Amino acid sequence: MSIWKQARSTQMGGPWLTYADPAEAGWSAEKLQEAKQVFDEIGSAALLIVDRGAVAAAWGNVTVPYRCHSLRKSLLSALYGIHTKLSNIDINRTLSELRIDDAPPLTEQERQAKVVHLLKARSGIYHEAASETAAMKNNRPARGSHAPDTFWYYNNWDFNALESIFERAVDSTVFEEFEQRLAIPLHMEDFSPALHTQMVKQGQFSIHGARHYRLSARDLARFGLLYLQGGRFGDQQLIPDDWIRESTSPHSIMEPLGAGYGYLWWIPLDAKWRELGMYEARGVGGQCVTILPKEDLVIVHRADTDSGRHVNGRQVLRLYQLILEAKAGAPAIQAPPELIPLEMDTGEMQFMLHHYRSFHLKARALEMIEEKHWLEPLSASNSSSPKDLLVRIVHRDAIALDILQSQIPPAETAAEWEQASRLSSADVSRLWLRRYMEQRERLYSILQRLSTQDWERTYLWNGREISVKTYFLTNVLLDYQLSEPLLRFFQAHKDAEAH
Repeated sequence: MSIWKQARSTQMGGPWLTYADPAEAGWSAEKLQEAKQVFDEIGSAALLIVDRGAVAAAWGNVTVPYRCHSLRKSLLSALYGIHTKLSNIDINRTLSELRIDDAPPLTEQERQAKVVHLLKARSGIYHEAASETAAMKNNRPARGSHAPDTFWYYNNWDFNALESIFERAVDSTVFEEFEQRLAIPLHMEDFSPALHTQMVKQGQFSIHGARHYRLSARDLARFGLLYLQGGRFGDQQLIPDDWIRESTSPHSIMEPLGAGYGYLWWIPLDAKWRELGMYEARGVGGQCVTILPKEDLVIVHRADTDSGRHVNGRQVLRLYQLILEAKAGAPAIQAPPELIPLEMDTGEMQFMLHHYRSFHLKARALEMIEEKHWLEPLSASNSSSPKDLLVRIVHRDAIALDILQSQIPPAETAAEWEQASRLSSADVSRLWLRRYMEQRERLYSILQRLSTQDWERTYLWNGREISVKTYFLTNVLLDYQLSEPLLRFFQAHKDAEAH
């Protein structure tokens, strides 16, 4: 087996391998350093370069599951390819035949759109949708202005409805299928369905929700490698190779955007990228999974949008150009390069640190909730108010601080917090918000100094032994369950006031 085949088979089923000396694999150390400087300058969070199955460079927090944003669409395309081959989905059926509708209802013309038209973002359906950006809302064409398959428009209604169609067709959820059909076979290391998936429903716009992921750069690189290899993993063809060719070919050409669009994949039009066969998954803020078949490369670029950081497309392409120069400018390979295990920080620890580091962004959103809304129910099905949930979050953070400082909270703590939670003044809610910010600052300060041994240390808490790592993984999960409704509440009021 050649060194390249050995690297690729290892990547797809075992630990990541990297080149002991990238120069032996044809990479210029000097040019890579230039690219790394740009990576730092533009504020990127993580980048992984996979060359012929082995890691040429890994920068930033490649184990942290950052928000995927619209990368979710290319993941969905893969699932459609799998189930089209299994005959569970016929992409040439119309919405009318599938009895897909919305509220307000679709028109007769809109119901004639086929599933394949949605995959190409050419449905002609310009209904409001969940998880739309301001640009999507502002640029949305008038309903009925284009017949199906006559006009391309990047439309979250299409993508969200595709998820609903998929779940009805396969009798399973998108997240379950992603885990079983992709995450497990590809040996993704950092993905946890409980922690890293979220269904966003905004019924005031549409009955079709948006399904969001958090994935790390190294897990997304496995997905990119799967596509680079034509959908093959070991001796398994996970995705049909003809689907990969069809879905990554341009079915629409948008000259002003400099891109073509396939089945939920982007294809750059610039000649230098087209010559390399480049196609990519993209998400807002600089999320990219880029496949360059002619160079046998996969590049994953991530930005930390949780912390308000965004990298634009031009900056990413500038970085990619330097990466290609680093490969093209190196001496020819004289002998098979040595491969060694890639050392990375534990994904769980990095994810927890990232979660607590990004608290300030959440706090800014909460600060913008008007006083009159602090005591309102979050929704028709959730009678808790923003103030109620915030009190619970602060309570848990106080316990977390006690655990880290090896102090057991006194018995009266729970009663004290319960009494405080009954306070109804919006001014008191502001006090809780300040306490939340102060405690999060202290937690992050302590957590980032912990050693691996500290993370594994156990404490007796509530009558049982619990490690710091176990407590904080549970705490992060509960924090999402409590804090995400707060942010959705804030966004709903913001959207309502904008209308």
